[in-house]
Amino acid sequence: MPDDQDVYPNNPLADVPESIEVVCDVKGGRTRFLIDRVKPNWKEVWNTPLPQKRGAFGPTVYCESYGGRLEPVSGIEQALNDADKKPDKYTLRIPYEQCVEHGTNWTMNEWPVGDGQVKEAQQALLLCPNHPDAAAIRSRIADVGVLQTAIKEGRAFGDGNYRVGTGVQPGTYFTENVENCYWERLDSAGNIIDNNFISSGLRVEATISASDFSFHAEGCGMWRQVA
Repeated sequence: MPDDQDVYPNNPLADVPESIEVVCDVKGGRTRFLIDRVKPNWKEVWNTPLPQKRGAFGPTVYCESYGGRLEPVSGIEQALNDADKKPDKYTLRIPYEQCVEHGTNWTMNEWPVGDGQVKEAQQALLLCPNHPDAAAIRSRIADVGVLQTAIKEGRAFGDGNYRVGTGVQPGTYFTENVENCYWERLDSAGNIIDNNFISSGLRVEATISASDFSFHAEGCGMWRQVA
């Protein structure tokens, strides 16, 4: 029960300060953030620039926390913990790491990448809804949702073989920034109606006819239907 000495008098789950340290490897060394888990001061974190260092795959920042399993000490942490079907020692650490990173190419222009990262992005924004890059992150979450719907409807697809009318719908499709991309349209006997190999291209288009039996693509990335 809370008492006069309780640091968090309105929170019976925590009667002593609970914090997490997140360490970011950046250009020139490391930046450390000690975050109060019940009353996080994100403004202080976000007012600290994270200069990016150039790694093997471009400018990067690595933010990590260390230690054992964290038990929920606030309502928001309990919600994050409950949302994970198999919570482990990383369940509550990852959203803090993601909330700390800001102003980087990853948070401004890339994350989340694909459907698998949408849930973790949503959980991070639950913890820090006013993240400096929140608008861009939410926009990409919506874009992933639109893409997943298009895939289910057969209006977007990746490499593989697709039956026209079920796996893929007739229409004109495009893919971008490809290398060694090969596609072919086939009839019901397996004969090639049309095909093309692109060693390198900024944008490639292919038109699938309703009379085609199937469409095959290799090394072309994600195809999207032309609006």
